[in-house]
Amino acid sequence: MSRRPLEPVVVARYSCLLGVEGAERYRVLSLACRRLEEELGVLAERMGYSSIGLVVIGGEEVPEELSLSVGGVSVRLRREMFGVVDWGEVWGRDVVKRAVGRAVKRALRGAGFHVEGLSAFEGRSVVEDERVSVYPGFSFSVEVLEDGHVALSINPRHRVVSRLTLWEEFGRSADRLRSASELFSGRRAVFRERTCVVGGVDEARLVSDRLEELGGVSLLEHCRRFDPGLVEGVDEGEPLVHVYVKGERLYCPPSLLRMIYTLEDLKAIGLSRRVQKAAQMSPDEQAKASLNYLSVVRRVDFGGQVVEFAPEMVELEGGWVEG
Repeated sequence: MSRRPLEPVVVARYSCLLGVEGAERYRVLSLACRRLEEELGVLAERMGYSSIGLVVIGGEEVPEELSLSVGGVSVRLRREMFGVVDWGEVWGRDVVKRAVGRAVKRALRGAGFHVEGLSAFEGRSVVEDERVSVYPGFSFSVEVLEDGHVALSINPRHRVVSRLTLWEEFGRSADRLRSASELFSGRRAVFRERTCVVGGVDEARLVSDRLEELGGVSLLEHCRRFDPGLVEGVDEGEPLVHVYVKGERLYCPPSLLRMIYTLEDLKAIGLSRRVQKAAQMSPDEQAKASLNYLSVVRRVDFGGQVVEFAPEMVELEGGWVEG
């Protein structure tokens, strides 16, 4: 729990009108948030499918209507609410919660953690094994309470990542990879340091085949245009694998994917007890790790305020919270 409640926070809510749907809509709204931050000096958060919330630093009034062009899409914004947050009102607390959560992520990245969503992992593996790397870290959540205090929940965990690429795991064989697609479809993997969900393997096309979806160029050619080093060493005979990153469907070579294993996976594939033990924590170990991770984000800057979390711990189901 924060030592003190937050000082009064001014927020605004905008409804959004734009002509795209699905994952593209979320992408454009996120870009619009970044533009608003640059132009208005606010903290902007995408709130669901059709609105944006602002934390207005300093409390100055913001425009009633705005028009932006982001990512090649026109976005019209209409202000629906402006004022000091009533901590008893869920929407205002939710905007502030997300903004404080972003401040926590910023502090973690500054300390060298790999942060994705509401998870943070250290860059070191605690196990040296030829098949997997075991990274310590934690999941976290932020809540703003009805009295204005901020609660931070920390749940220590590990992420176990294969040291072999998906291409290597199946002997660099397109046929073997396709025939085993059911084993890993729907599973999580790491792609360019980001967590994704594997959708499946294309039944016929390779990374070197021209794709209508990419304007008539192959995936290899497409990647070389933007990041030549990304596909260095990728085999032209690799089949296309489609993955989902934050709901967006992408193609990638299997040699750029590394599967994430669960504890059940480790037992099923016969990895040593040493690896399995490293990926588990006793309650006492969890409490100690929670305090260590808390020290990294004990003080975070948020919209001109400093949120300081108390070091006392309260055990809750599924995690630990500063008391």
